[in-house]
Amino acid sequence: MTRRCYLLGRDRLLGRLALKGPSTVLEVGCGTGRNLIQLARVHPEMEADGVDASSAMLEVARRNVATAGLSPRIRFHGALAEELRGPGQFGRSGGYDAVIFSYSLSMIPDWRAALAAATPLVRSGGCIGIADFFDQRDLPPWFRRILRAWLRKFHTTPRDEMLSVLETAARQWGGAVRCEFVARRYAVVAVLTLPP
Repeated sequence: MTRRCYLLGRDRLLGRLALKGPSTVLEVGCGTGRNLIQLARVHPEMEADGVDASSAMLEVARRNVATAGLSPRIRFHGALAEELRGPGQFGRSGGYDAVIFSYSLSMIPDWRAALAAATPLVRSGGCIGIADFFDQRDLPPWFRRILRAWLRKFHTTPRDEMLSVLETAARQWGGAVRCEFVARRYAVVAVLTLPP
């Protein structure tokens, strides 16, 4: 019930994805399926896959998608983000128009490997979208200390260097990165777009 109070920027990220007509989306660390349900409601021609390491979360996601009447368009798979194997792994040989990480990179131990594994899954002109905790640099130091101590209890670590990693990836792939800070750098919404 409290997620909406602290997972800031998720809906902003979904709104930044340039999905048109028939499109495909992969969410890495999809949790309850909430984001994919939101996207599917707005984009009636979209099909999606959700990946999560937790079988319990995937059960919840499947129930939620079935309740929303979207099971034919959204599928779920158990996998580790760092072990994604490239286009075709989930039956989508052409790759995805968008791969999204919504508050999952901060929970993935080898988050750089997860990003590296996701990039080849994106088709030309597609994007990687991220919403996650950031460096909280513009917030009071006491708030930052309390927040980070609380997040550690849930094995969550803000990735302060995320933007420099994305910028390096953009240079390597010939793409571009757009980012917005949310609530005085509490979180960041970033989209890495690959060239057509």
